[in-house]
Amino acid sequence: MYKAIFFDLDGTLLGMDEEKFLNLYFKYLLSFSKSMQIENLSVDLIEEGTTQMIFNQGKQTNEQVFWNVLETKANLSKEKWSPIFEQFYLNDFNKVQESCYAKPEAQEIISILKQKGYPLYLTTNPIFPRTATLQRMKWGKLDENDFEIITTYENSCYSKPNIRYYKEIITKFQLNPKEILMVGNDVYEDGIVQALGIDCYIVNDALINRKKLPLEMKYISDIKGLLHFVQQLPKIA
Repeated sequence: MYKAIFFDLDGTLLGMDEEKFLNLYFKYLLSFSKSMQIENLSVDLIEEGTTQMIFNQGKQTNEQVFWNVLETKANLSKEKWSPIFEQFYLNDFNKVQESCYAKPEAQEIISILKQKGYPLYLTTNPIFPRTATLQRMKWGKLDENDFEIITTYENSCYSKPNIRYYKEIITKFQLNPKEILMVGNDVYEDGIVQALGIDCYIVNDALINRKKLPLEMKYISDIKGLLHFVQQLPKIA
């Protein structure tokens, strides 16, 4: 019996056109930067910071790793500029919402699982600030209070697909991997949990399988199939 359920966000609980999302995100972020007279921030630099977070080995938070790149390469101090970029995520970032859409089934899935007593964990790749993640949750009409944790770059020292990202959460909450179900749409980044003995449910509405891996998950369906699945799960509390 499952006693904890991990959920990916983008493409799973939140509908997303990933290419459109990234294009709009970079467009508005760089436009905001220019309005703040930041001339040395570029897509390449943001991608470098993101890459460093992906390869983070746990000595610093992802937030620290990302800002190390900006401070070194663009002379942008975290102390000064982090609060300013916070305003971007609270305001201009919402223009990126047109690349995303809420899934009514996702809201119902969360509601059913909460009623049945399942602890839920939003295991979205922690390469964004908390503010940006909470904004995307709002776009999906999801309530932050429904989750035991929402992984963000502030509270995580690893990223997907590093297996230590999942281990960190398991250790923090003293979970048994055999009692966890991971729900996601990325065959590699989400499916890697199987190496820990965690069952994986792949939602294939917006399937990501860049490595062309075999679909060897315990469960695979669209979001409607996932809704039917959770309706059949027993209550645990």
